[in-house]
Amino acid sequence: MILVCPQTEVNVKIKKAFYPPKVVEKNPCLEYLKYIIFPWFNEFEVERNADNGADKTFKSFEELSSDYESREMYPEDLKPALAKALNQILQVLDIITL
Repeated sequence: MILVCPQTEVNVKIKKAFYPPKVVEKNPCLEYLKYIIFPWFNEFEVERNADNGADKTFKSFEELSSDYESREMYPEDLKPALAKALNQILQVLDIITL
């Protein structure tokens, strides 16, 4: 469903999505990261609020999931980064289908 959404709709859907704190298994948003974002980009960059720490680039899903489970990475930080990455992929797919 998300692959046919315009950018603004992706942003809204990801922002509204529930990310269970510290829960990696069966967390739909983290599954997007595991099965779409990391295979596409081979890394995932998160720009964080200064209160939550410095920006971070994850080189693997395992690294991200470890930080998420330990609360070193917050859902509020992941949401905009996930939406940005999904929209980048959708832009490429849109160009390919033109």
